[in-house]
Amino acid sequence: MKRYLRVVENRLNTNLSRRQLLKFCLIAGMLLGVLAHGFMFANKIPNHDDMRFGMDLTGAGLESGRFVLYFFWKLLSTMSVPWLNGLLGVLFLSLAAWLACDAFDLRRVWQAGALLCVLIVYPLNATIFCFMYEAHVFSLGILLAMAAPWLTRRARLGFLWAALCVMLCTGIYQGFLMLAIGMLILLVIQRTAYGQAQSGWAAWRFAIGCAAAAIAGVLLYLGAMALLTRVGAVVLSDYQSINQMGKLDVSTLPSKLAMAWNTVWDHYLWDVPDYTTRLMRLAQITLVALGYGWLAVRVVLSAVRRRWGHAALLAVCGVLLVLSAAGVFMMGENINAHQLTLYSLIVILLLPVTCLPHEAERPGRQMLRRLCAAALAAACLGYGFQCTILDNQAYYQLYSSFTRISHAMNRLALSIEEEPQYRPGLRIATVGFMSWEDPPVYFDYELASRFRPFGGVLNEIDFAAPSCAPYLLTRVIGLPLTPVDNWQPTEAEQAIVDAMPCYPAEGCVTIIGDLCVVRFS
Repeated sequence: MKRYLRVVENRLNTNLSRRQLLKFCLIAGMLLGVLAHGFMFANKIPNHDDMRFGMDLTGAGLESGRFVLYFFWKLLSTMSVPWLNGLLGVLFLSLAAWLACDAFDLRRVWQAGALLCVLIVYPLNATIFCFMYEAHVFSLGILLAMAAPWLTRRARLGFLWAALCVMLCTGIYQGFLMLAIGMLILLVIQRTAYGQAQSGWAAWRFAIGCAAAAIAGVLLYLGAMALLTRVGAVVLSDYQSINQMGKLDVSTLPSKLAMAWNTVWDHYLWDVPDYTTRLMRLAQITLVALGYGWLAVRVVLSAVRRRWGHAALLAVCGVLLVLSAAGVFMMGENINAHQLTLYSLIVILLLPVTCLPHEAERPGRQMLRRLCAAALAAACLGYGFQCTILDNQAYYQLYSSFTRISHAMNRLALSIEEEPQYRPGLRIATVGFMSWEDPPVYFDYELASRFRPFGGVLNEIDFAAPSCAPYLLTRVIGLPLTPVDNWQPTEAEQAIVDAMPCYPAEGCVTIIGDLCVVRFS
């Protein structure tokens, strides 16, 4: 037994070349991704966003400040194709892991394996794959965010290329700005803590270059959005205050920064979201605390050695690491809408603990890091195992709910076609909800709630949303009508709606001019 354990240890401790590291990340990442998310790729059912945006990103692309998302969505795939988009997403995540490992000189198998587990199996990506029509582009955004620190080290004029990557990942999803900034901060921490920068001024000079790259990336993004809104006549949505991008009120900055601190504290330590398992909660609390503990020790050691510039820079990075989560405020959005993207802090805070041992470090400390990496990998793999294998039964319950609601919509479509005033091309709007009755008639929330480990999965068939039925009727059932969002009836139309009975009673469908109205509750 000892001989076999020694063989395993030697394999995990193998030092990989850059080419071997790339092969390892691609092969292990693709296998791990298919194992963790393959059920979703093969059995994905349409959710409310799939039906609304699956073939047209109007409202979720340019209007949401995501012009890069819109471009790559058009370039790669404009449909919800789970098996294709899912595999593309896993490929991009595997490449992102390689960029991170190469940027931070993580050459050993155990280091790359731990990072792969975090990037591919962490809850955010389970949620991303619930929205398969754009999952591949979101994974590309993570790849671009990881490319920023890699380019500063591996490319000529790396800071300029890093700024471009910051702009591109932010243009895919504003929350990825937090990931790009955080990874740049971590790179500064690594170079400063392990003396790769010989003097305090050299360390600060590199840090200033990284900060300039991040700021330049944000300015490029805001400039591109200004061009789109003025020259391209794009009207930004007011969803999550996106139309306020770049209009930061300095007087509100202290409260927003305090909110960012509180969000991170709650998300990782105090009020961990209920979609995480107990194992993930324990791993997050323990390892995030160890990450900051390690950083505090490095600050003290630098001060004891009279390396005041290094100590000050590490302390500043420790503060900014959490505040990088506030970067989304500059994009006009509320941080609460992006709490899941805080998973980047897991990667950022845990890398110092799990993956960045100095070659001259004592064997005992290196072993502690390996144990932390193993614990993190086990937590993520256990989480993924529960989500994708043990909870398949819950997913089947969701599928049966979808089947029931699709049968109901088929009957409703027939009722609409039987209306005397019906004709193809009418607009259609719904009033009320289909699944908030007590007890729910068309959608069984109690069964679906078993699937809670996927953050946001209650929206997987969230037909409670009033705007879902028109898209279900038109894009799944195939009724030749045009959905209408946010219909505001006049007083006369409201009187007609108030007098209508609720579906499935006769009279629940009424045609008013060129508008077909269905009342659910």
